[in-house]
Amino acid sequence: MTHKILDIPGGSTRFENCPEVTFTGGGNTSVSITVTYRATERTEEAPPRRGQLVFSDVLEFRWIESNVGYEEYSQHEEDFDFGLIEILDSAYVETMAAHGGWRDYAGQRIRGQPESLVRHFRFAADDWGTLNIIATEIAIRWLDESR
Repeated sequence: MTHKILDIPGGSTRFENCPEVTFTGGGNTSVSITVTYRATERTEEAPPRRGQLVFSDVLEFRWIESNVGYEEYSQHEEDFDFGLIEILDSAYVETMAAHGGWRDYAGQRIRGQPESLVRHFRFAADDWGTLNIIATEIAIRWLDESR
């Protein structure tokens, strides 16, 4: 197993089967992806609370629908959780580094920056699918209950 489970609001995506995903940026600004999901169960006393993940400085993303799910790299077949994981020693990041325009600059093969800044995240929800995001930053938070 080459991943670690990241702590997210609610601990998993068990209460969500269709998260809200928004993309911002592009052109001269870096892309950000925001994933908002139900983090708690709806009860008679209270509506569900929501969690939010904001991935900043996104370099690549890929969503695969749950009914056609597959893994391109055999070493990552077990890298899965209904929630959020970070894939360590990612073959996706290595492929990006090895084939990109900076590939001849050891240790800085992705945009001329330290490769250690580039992280591979995988978010999954049942009956929805899996979202792979390669980015340099992430913010994880509960949404304000008044929203």
